[in-house]
Amino acid sequence: MKALQQEHARGARSRVVDRPLWQILLPLMLVGLAVQRAAVGTALFAGELGSVIVVAYVLQGLAAVAAAVGVWLGRRWTVGALLALGAMLIASALLEGFWLGVRPPLASVGEILIVTLSTGALVLVLRRELDETERA
Repeated sequence: MKALQQEHARGARSRVVDRPLWQILLPLMLVGLAVQRAAVGTALFAGELGSVIVVAYVLQGLAAVAAAVGVWLGRRWTVGALLALGAMLIASALLEGFWLGVRPPLASVGEILIVTLSTGALVLVLRRELDETERA
């Protein structure tokens, strides 16, 4: 019985080690994004911008954590979580740049382009990787 447990533990360790580096680093970056958005949301809560932007930052943090968990576990719903995160980041940039006037509109347009391209690239890569993992 003990030999079976040791073999199972070795198999679990080899699955983590056999992952590509990006599948290890991407969840860490997404957790970093969640922490950054939570910090900004907390700072804005102390300001006078209102609760709408704070709720937006909380939702972005939760979506980033969900996407990080999905990437780490290799689940198919990760694509949906990444798309939701991208949509929330774009909505926040639009809200800050054009409605609240917190930042210049040109900076918001640049952020929207970057978020759109990076979300699209991640979705394409993850769809391909998760399909290959499911077939194997």
